[in-house]
Amino acid sequence: MTPFKLNPPPLELMPGSTILAYLRDSGHETQELSIAQQQRALEEWANLHSLVITRFFVDEARRGSSVAGREQLQQLMFALRHGAPEKGVVVWSYSRFSRGLDEPTLYRSEIRTLGYTFHSLTDDVPDGPIGRIVEAVIDYKNYQYLVDLSIDIQRGQRDLVMTHGCIPGTPPRGFKRVAVTLGKRRDGTPHIAHRWSPDPDTAPLVLKAFQMRAEGATLSTIRAETRLYSSINSFVTMWSNKLYIGIMEFGDLVIDNYCQPVVPLDLWQLVQDKQQTFKTHSHMTSELDHPRRVASRYLLSGLLRCTQCDGVVNGNTSTFRGQRATDTYQCANVRKHACSSRRIPKQLLEETIIKSVKDYILDPDVALERQKLDMENYQGKQAETDKQRVLLRKRLVKCRRALNNISSVLKERKHSPTLLAQLDELESEQTSLLSQIAQLERPAPVVNLDRSALARRAEAIINLFDSGSLEEQHAVLHGIIQRIKVENKDKRIRGVVYYYSPSHDPPAVSIALTPPGAPRFIHSITFDVWYKTGTPRKKKKDQP
Repeated sequence: MTPFKLNPPPLELMPGSTILAYLRDSGHETQELSIAQQQRALEEWANLHSLVITRFFVDEARRGSSVAGREQLQQLMFALRHGAPEKGVVVWSYSRFSRGLDEPTLYRSEIRTLGYTFHSLTDDVPDGPIGRIVEAVIDYKNYQYLVDLSIDIQRGQRDLVMTHGCIPGTPPRGFKRVAVTLGKRRDGTPHIAHRWSPDPDTAPLVLKAFQMRAEGATLSTIRAETRLYSSINSFVTMWSNKLYIGIMEFGDLVIDNYCQPVVPLDLWQLVQDKQQTFKTHSHMTSELDHPRRVASRYLLSGLLRCTQCDGVVNGNTSTFRGQRATDTYQCANVRKHACSSRRIPKQLLEETIIKSVKDYILDPDVALERQKLDMENYQGKQAETDKQRVLLRKRLVKCRRALNNISSVLKERKHSPTLLAQLDELESEQTSLLSQIAQLERPAPVVNLDRSALARRAEAIINLFDSGSLEEQHAVLHGIIQRIKVENKDKRIRGVVYYYSPSHDPPAVSIALTPPGAPRFIHSITFDVWYKTGTPRKKKKDQP
């Protein structure tokens, strides 16, 4: 028999009635027998009142604040919704059913609406309308218990972090859990918590990932070379984690010098700047490469930006009092009253851009001169890279010399905390230097096209402009042009075309295609076109 009084069944559950039972525990170590105890108590209670429990629905290790993941509760509701022959549902307590604020009311209401009785063995709820008010109070009490418990846990964890630097949970990549004994618990067992410390096995991979990102490597490439995460999205969170520069952020608590940095501060900041650039570019790309723009009948869709506000310029079809539709390009911010740029005639702008591409951008002689300038610029950057490589190698020699000296001293003295700390720092520095040198020594393929190759490319692209489909022409323009800044002011269309310098062997038509790791050069050309007003509108006749 249970050592405390349980509520008798309601009048609707007469002796001999069949019922269903729902059991739940949160999975805490102190509740390892909770399900068995609930089931035993419900069976004794049912036998005492001559009731028959036909099935137990059991959700083990499921939190009460939400019904998410509680499959047995859903199975129970499924059975009731499909006309289960039982008369009602019994639970040990309202808190075992749910500790949510709204969900328990909704589920109990549905159970009762379907014609079944809902009964708790331990919550004293009177019959009638007043019982619903009492249930609401019980739900609030159960919910507030979770809130208070969460506050207590957070306070305890915060104190643990502040006092001992011990963090619950799983550390990020590049770190490992190190056990710390804080004393003894009340039962005499050791109280063990964990700090997060750099992992010598994975920390170098994290450093390598940051260095690759700083140099503009894609997330797919970084994942393939480091294998830190299986999901690309996980790297996005990693870049902003200040723990890699030794700063622990735990809620509102910030601990400087929490651990030895895995990533140098200047490199970490460089990645933050690079990420901000990627976000801006990604935002622009998501707008410009929207499927509706790619498939648009507007040839320049996805390439245009407004000179005034840098907004996206879209194709727009307008009519006036039943007249023939007019195709134009218009800044998207005009409708938001954030830009005053005027509409740009579609045909005139497209013809202007295509003419610029044919007559100037694709001209073999002009492209050859641009290619020479690109090569001079590239060689200048390579000279700076060579200087940086020499400096890094000198630092590496000094670092290795220091490592050898400290290792020799440690062999004689056997143990020295100061020297061991210096040894760790030098080993980390050596790893960083080796990675930086390897990145600088990675060959960057550069393709130089002769005049005949440039001429063949120009001929192929011009043929597509003259006879290709709209989709082909659209793809070609995206392969040549990075973006176009344009505006219409007093019937004067002015703008700048930013385009790629040829850097890939024919027969590929797209100029934007480059070998992996190859530098990409971008040039620009301005255009300025005047135009006259189109067909004048008819004046209204005087009314008689």
